[in-house]
Amino acid sequence: MDMTECEHKYGDSFCPKCGTKLHTKEKPKFPVRTSVYLHSSKDSMYEKGEELGLSQEAINKFMYCCYEIEIEMDVNEDGSYKILNCAG
Repeated sequence: MDMTECEHKYGDSFCPKCGTKLHTKEKPKFPVRTSVYLHSSKDSMYEKGEELGLSQEAINKFMYCCYEIEIEMDVNEDGSYKILNCAG
Protein backbone atom coordinates (compact mmCIF):
# COMPACT_ATOMS: atom_id res chain seq x y z
CA MET A 1 0.00 0.00 0.00
CA ASP A 2 1.31 3.44 -0.96
CA MET A 3 1.89 5.62 2.12
CA THR A 4 0.00 8.49 0.48
CA GLU A 5 -3.18 6.49 -0.01
CA CYS A 6 -5.39 3.92 1.73
CA GLU A 7 -8.40 1.90 0.68
CA HIS A 8 -10.74 4.16 2.67
CA LYS A 9 -10.02 7.18 0.43
CA TYR A 10 -10.43 9.83 3.12
CA GLY A 11 -9.84 13.33 1.77
CA ASP A 12 -8.21 14.46 4.99
CA SER A 13 -4.55 14.31 6.01
CA PHE A 14 -5.19 11.38 8.39
CA CYS A 15 -7.38 8.28 8.05
CA PRO A 16 -9.20 7.41 11.30
CA LYS A 17 -9.71 3.82 10.12
CA CYS A 18 -6.14 2.73 9.32
CA GLY A 19 -3.89 5.58 10.48
CA THR A 20 -2.42 6.23 7.04
CA LYS A 21 -1.17 9.79 6.58
CA LEU A 22 -1.69 12.16 3.65
CA HIS A 23 -4.14 10.86 1.09
CA THR A 24 -4.12 11.60 -2.62
CA LYS A 25 -7.86 11.88 -3.25
CA GLU A 26 -8.58 15.02 -5.24
CA LYS A 27 -10.78 17.67 -3.67
CA PRO A 28 -14.20 17.66 -5.32
CA LYS A 29 -15.46 20.58 -7.36
CA PHE A 30 -18.40 22.13 -5.56
CA PRO A 31 -21.29 21.85 -5.62
CA VAL A 32 -21.16 18.06 -5.51
CA ARG A 33 -24.27 16.20 -6.68
CA THR A 34 -25.21 13.19 -4.57
CA SER A 35 -28.17 11.00 -3.64
CA VAL A 36 -29.15 10.10 -0.10
CA TYR A 37 -31.85 7.72 1.12
CA LEU A 38 -34.34 8.21 3.92
CA HIS A 39 -36.22 5.32 5.46
CA SER A 40 -39.31 5.06 7.58
CA SER A 41 -40.30 1.88 9.37
CA LYS A 42 -43.49 0.06 8.47
CA ASP A 43 -44.41 0.08 12.16
CA SER A 44 -44.27 3.85 12.53
CA MET A 45 -46.21 4.34 9.29
CA TYR A 46 -48.79 1.79 10.46
CA GLU A 47 -49.26 3.77 13.67
CA LYS A 48 -49.52 7.02 11.68
CA GLY A 49 -52.18 5.41 9.47
CA GLU A 50 -54.15 4.50 12.57
CA GLU A 51 -53.80 8.08 13.89
CA LEU A 52 -55.14 9.36 10.57
CA GLY A 53 -58.17 7.08 10.87
CA LEU A 54 -57.41 5.01 7.76
CA SER A 55 -59.15 1.69 7.16
CA GLN A 56 -57.12 -1.49 7.57
CA GLU A 57 -56.87 -1.88 3.78
CA ALA A 58 -55.64 1.73 3.43
CA ILE A 59 -53.12 1.27 6.28
CA ASN A 60 -51.70 -1.81 4.53
CA LYS A 61 -50.93 0.37 1.48
CA PHE A 62 -49.91 3.50 3.42
CA MET A 63 -47.36 1.77 5.66
CA TYR A 64 -45.02 1.30 2.65
CA CYS A 65 -45.28 4.86 1.29
CA CYS A 66 -42.08 6.15 2.94
CA TYR A 67 -40.20 2.87 3.14
CA GLU A 68 -37.39 4.31 1.00
CA ILE A 69 -37.18 7.87 -0.28
CA GLU A 70 -34.33 8.95 -2.56
CA ILE A 71 -33.29 12.60 -2.43
CA GLU A 72 -30.94 14.01 -5.04
CA MET A 73 -29.10 17.14 -3.92
CA ASP A 74 -26.22 19.48 -4.61
CA VAL A 75 -23.96 19.96 -1.57
CA ASN A 76 -21.75 23.04 -1.22
CA GLU A 77 -18.36 23.20 0.46
CA ASP A 78 -19.84 25.05 3.47
CA GLY A 79 -22.37 22.24 4.05
CA SER A 80 -25.35 24.07 2.61
CA TYR A 81 -27.39 22.11 0.10
CA LYS A 82 -30.13 22.34 -2.49
CA ILE A 83 -32.63 19.50 -2.93
CA LEU A 84 -33.12 18.82 -6.62
CA ASN A 85 -35.38 15.79 -6.71
CA CYS A 86 -37.28 13.50 -4.38
CA ALA A 87 -38.60 10.07 -5.36
CA GLY A 88 -40.20 7.34 -3.35
